Amino acid sequence: MAGTLYLAGSNRPLATGVGNLMAAVSWPIAEVLGTVTRNPALLLGRSPPELEPGQPASLVVFRHGAPDEFILTRTVVDGVWHESAT
Repeated sequence: MAGTLYLAGSNRPLATGVGNLMAAVSWPIAEVLGTVTRNPALLLGRSPPELEPGQPASLVVFRHGAPDEFILTRTVVDGVWHESAT
């Protein structure tokens, strides 16, 4: 949030941020996902996330529900699949 030390939406689940951004802009889903993953990493001084052949993946799998609603179904952390608790 401008003028503060806080990152808007940082206390919300990623799926909520994706849905909120999709509702606010008319961008393709790839651009929305890049915005909610790449930009926070850069803000924190980290390398942007990338999927590379042969490298362990860390990613999330969403199911598209109602318009602008994304439901987390699975995650992959360092190449290991985890089912959602919901």
